[in-house]
Amino acid sequence: YFIQSNLRMELLNKIANVVVTNPLIKEYEIMNDVCQAGPWIIQNAIKRSTKEKVSVFVLSKKIFDKMSKQVREKVLEKYRCGVKILTKIRHPRFLTIEHPLEESRECLAFATEPCLNSLDNLIKHGTLTDVEIKYGILQLLDGISFLHNELKKCHRNFCPNSIAVNTQGLWKIFGLEFSCVSEDSSEPPPQEFIYFDDDPIFSQPNIKFIAPELLTTKFGGTSADMYSFGCLTYALFNHGRSLRHGESASKALQQSSEISKQSDDILGKVPTDGKNDVKQLLSIDQEARQKIGAFYKANFLSDIGALSLQFLDNVMLKNHTQKIAFFKELPEILPRLSPVVKKGRVLTQLFECSKEVDLIPFILPSIFYIGTDLEVCDFQQLISPGIQPILRITDPPHIPMIIIQNLNLIVSKTKLEETKLYIIPLLFKCLENPMVELQETVLKLLPEIVDLMDYSILRHQLLPKIKSCCLETRLLKIRVGSLICIAKVLDSNLLDKTLVDDILLPLLEQVPSKEPAVLMSILGIYQKLLKHKLNLLDKNTLANRCVPIMFPMLVAPSLNAQQFKTCLAIIKEMISKVEHEQLAKLEQLQQTKLEQEQSLRFSKDVAENKQVGELVTKMDQMFSNSPSHQGKTTTGDSIIKQPSSVQRNHLDSSTDSLKKEPKSQCNAVASSTFDSKMFQMVAPSPNLQKTEQQSIGNNLMNLSQVASESRKNKQFIGKPNSMGNLSSQVRFSNSPIGFPNTMVLNNYSQFQQLSTPCNPNAQNKQPVSIPMNSKPPLPPQKNLDSLDNLFGPKPAQPSLNQLVVSKKSECLSPANTQSPSLKTPASIDLNDIFG
Repeated sequence: YFIQSNLRMELLNKIANVVVTNPLIKEYEIMNDVCQAGPWIIQNAIKRSTKEKVSVFVLSKKIFDKMSKQVREKVLEKYRCGVKILTKIRHPRFLTIEHPLEESRECLAFATEPCLNSLDNLIKHGTLTDVEIKYGILQLLDGISFLHNELKKCHRNFCPNSIAVNTQGLWKIFGLEFSCVSEDSSEPPPQEFIYFDDDPIFSQPNIKFIAPELLTTKFGGTSADMYSFGCLTYALFNHGRSLRHGESASKALQQSSEISKQSDDILGKVPTDGKNDVKQLLSIDQEARQKIGAFYKANFLSDIGALSLQFLDNVMLKNHTQKIAFFKELPEILPRLSPVVKKGRVLTQLFECSKEVDLIPFILPSIFYIGTDLEVCDFQQLISPGIQPILRITDPPHIPMIIIQNLNLIVSKTKLEETKLYIIPLLFKCLENPMVELQETVLKLLPEIVDLMDYSILRHQLLPKIKSCCLETRLLKIRVGSLICIAKVLDSNLLDKTLVDDILLPLLEQVPSKEPAVLMSILGIYQKLLKHKLNLLDKNTLANRCVPIMFPMLVAPSLNAQQFKTCLAIIKEMISKVEHEQLAKLEQLQQTKLEQEQSLRFSKDVAENKQVGELVTKMDQMFSNSPSHQGKTTTGDSIIKQPSSVQRNHLDSSTDSLKKEPKSQCNAVASSTFDSKMFQMVAPSPNLQKTEQQSIGNNLMNLSQVASESRKNKQFIGKPNSMGNLSSQVRFSNSPIGFPNTMVLNNYSQFQQLSTPCNPNAQNKQPVSIPMNSKPPLPPQKNLDSLDNLFGPKPAQPSLNQLVVSKKSECLSPANTQSPSLKTPASIDLNDIFG
């Protein structure tokens, strides 16, 4: 209701430099909200010491600068006297002074109770309802009656600018600067009233509302206030317009005379049943005007809304029965009141009366009705503090019942901390209340606020309370309501498997009754758990806890065909889930087992290959330490070495040429290749054991047998690997020096050193298995000619020495010639081999 836009800024600019010099500013902090009531500018303020809200009235002395100094001082003195008189009055219909008048060189100022605006501004903005207007008229009649009868004074400036509206919507009378004693007073009569047309407007009463006798006889008593009251009533119902529009005394007298002669239609929007009463107040004859008591009984003021508000003002003086009857009818009256009256006056009185517990069930509906139209901030400021003590009351049960019925309103406009502190404990108490309707209502509303709870409240308070309510009750509708409430709670984001296993499943196992409604509610819970996104029921829970409970339901005699099908479908869904998860687990275990076996096999192969490498390295070290080998050039780190590119080319060419050569030459090449390149024969060390020497000899004899078989078959058996190289398999058995039972030569060098390049494209590509069981005696020969006999008597076959000499140029590639020098077969004897 405070003035905004350009007018507000104009008023602020007027008093910006004026009010700063007033001593009142030291105790009050002025706010920006501002309005105007006659010459007074009203600003909201806060007391610095107590932070109490007040309104500061400021009168700038500049508005009287055009007057002479003597007249100016007389007018200011009237305003000083008016504030002093108001300070002494203690009545609910008069403005309450919080701080007395303070004067500075620039202005007059005093502090009052918080005010919204002047009545003049409210009327012009059209924000008042008919009920409020009638109620306001009743308030003003009380105030004028007190002024005339108790104080024996006349106001003489009774107009909208001399009435303020406080934050509770009450109308307060002020502006007593032109007041005087009444004719009934024992005090001396006042001086005659003189109106000057040329004087500033605020230096004398408002000409539009002044009684005509004050303009003629210069005197006026209580009847003058009643004439002003009639003009005010007309303005209230006609949006602030007045009957008289003249700005001079002569025009005002002329219009007053015309008004008294016209019909009631001149009163415009004044209620029909009140036009006659208002017309009597506007009479020029003072004796014809109604007195306050008579006007108080006018028919148009007998409005139920206005009388209700008046009753509310005096409710503390009524008996208990009258209070109950009034509060029952109040919700029907509230729609006819303005928001200001409902927020200010009505709520204040309702909370004041709520101190009587017996009246609370009749007061709460009106409180919640007003709260529905309030903004969140207003609800938290006006209703939440007053309703918090009521939320702790559970007896009589009608109080929590009304609160729960308006739970959505409370939760939506209350802070979360207050909801957890007051609302949720109230709901838990209601679950323990023996009133069935209360329990049923709470069970329906709990799922709507479960998201406002944290995990601790859900686990330790809500679910245990619902469980107790379900198991301890004997009423079917409470048990079913509890199960349905649990089913709805399952949609909460706080639910986890621990809550299901520890609370929900034991509850479903313990439900005693087997009525169809109960069984179907249990089925609904199981179905929601099955479809929950968190997989709350795994295969173990289903198999051990759910299915055993569900199967007996199939034979429950209370189920009909449709219910039986529903139960069976859920059981099948459970079994299907167990089957799917268990099969998936078993297949995963089988796959994991196969992977483990492959991993172990691979690890074993790696270990065996490492062992073979170590043994080969050991043999190489043994041969390299022999006396006959010392001082000679050897092949390097191992017995078997990778072939060079020249050796591969030599093998390919030798293979092609070998197809065209005779059998004897092929066998000779195979024997020569095997003897000279596969194994580099070096003399063992002197300390080599006899058994080891014998084992080496046996292995060499076995290799000679393989060579003989190869010559008989006219081809060497081998298998190319993925890279195009040939590989062969050599088996050594019963080796006393630790050779593995099977050794696979997987590269081209091994094949080159083991076989002859006579037929690489042979069809039979199976690996060669060399038996190691036979142990022929070591040959006694110590020259190269004796080695030829290792492969059996072959008279037509050239000797080993001859073969080496003849094929030396073919078998040795340039890469081999550049490698470390080796002993030729001609220079090797048995002493070099066996020591």
